[in-house]
Amino acid sequence: MPVFGTQSSINASGYGFLGRNQQYSIVENITTVTEGGTVIFTINTLNVPDGTTLYWSTNQISGTINSSDFSDGSLSGSFTISSDSGTVTRTLANDATTEGTESFQIQVRVGSTSGIIVATSGTITIDDTSLTRIVDFTITPNIGALSDWSLSSDGDLIMDGGTSTSYTLVAQRTFSTTVKMWGQGGQGEGYGGQGGYSTGSISFSSGQTYSIRLNTGGGPSRPGSGSGLNVGERGGGYAGMFYGPVSHSSSIMIAGGGGGGAPPVGGSGNARGGGGGGPSGGGGGNSPDSVTGSTGGGGGSQSGGGGAGGGSGTAATPGSALQGGTGGQGSGTFPNWSGGGGGGGGYYGGGGGGGGDDYGSGTRAASGGGGGSGFINPTHVTSGSTSTFTNGPDPNRGPGGDVNGNSRIVIETP
Repeated sequence: MPVFGTQSSINASGYGFLGRNQQYSIVENITTVTEGGTVIFTINTLNVPDGTTLYWSTNQISGTINSSDFSDGSLSGSFTISSDSGTVTRTLANDATTEGTESFQIQVRVGSTSGIIVATSGTITIDDTSLTRIVDFTITPNIGALSDWSLSSDGDLIMDGGTSTSYTLVAQRTFSTTVKMWGQGGQGEGYGGQGGYSTGSISFSSGQTYSIRLNTGGGPSRPGSGSGLNVGERGGGYAGMFYGPVSHSSSIMIAGGGGGGAPPVGGSGNARGGGGGGPSGGGGGNSPDSVTGSTGGGGGSQSGGGGAGGGSGTAATPGSALQGGTGGQGSGTFPNWSGGGGGGGGYYGGGGGGGGDDYGSGTRAASGGGGGSGFINPTHVTSGSTSTFTNGPDPNRGPGGDVNGNSRIVIETP
């Protein structure tokens, strides 16, 4: 409610309406304003001549009101009456200082900014939009220009293997929040398996170092021959978070990488790589050319790496802790054959696929590598799960987990 005041005319030459009371009222258009917002005060008068200068001042009600709270840096001023009306406009500064809720009134005065108060506005409350930046992690290397990260101020922390495969985080406070990760899909001509997906709420401890690895541990293929030279696909790397230095025993959460596939060679068929993730990665596809005797690599599990695929030539290798196996190298009496797909990285990596053999009549295809397994450490993770590739409507996934994509880890804002 506006507060009304009256002043008797005591000087005919000063007021112009001898013997008549002058009346003043002030009303505000809003009672709550955020930093950067504007409040308009309308002053109505009675028996005050046009052109009369009136004055206003700021009355602190709560908090600390000072000149820095306003965009023009003023706490007082003047305005002119026209047709029994005048206005005072106050715009709040959008500063970066956390001040909490503050409130004030505008007082109308005559004679000067310290003169008699003739009207007082209702109380205006300022909602402070400035937040002190609470740092959650220091980061090495920087992400963008930032060497530290505030989830509340900077948003979700997204680490992508296409930018860096290694990060070191040091928690600056103790808290828990949701973490999501996607392993890297198999890499090559598009026949690899998709990366796996792991998620859960991780408890971070102040001062503790956390190691991040992305696109890591994917097994290679071996070179082929002729039209199959270097077409064997590499296994995708895992996405992983570790308590302290990277080791199998310090694993907190891992999303497995997809196995590398076996593209067609000279008109042959093809074989897909196994998908990463879940408690066990998927097995790599067997060569469609049965005469070659080439088989896919096995998926990694919670207790061991995936077995190596079979085939002639140089043998594929099995997966191991955090590492996918190497694809086998083919052979044959004809020159066109390819190497088998590499195993995906994971808690335990997938085995490499067997190489292709060329005995003529299009018998050239190799086999796919197995996918790496995912992992959830219940000591550090609550409500955790690991699974095969999950697309879903997640705006932070990007190409994470896609075949020929990168692995990705997202630490969400609590």
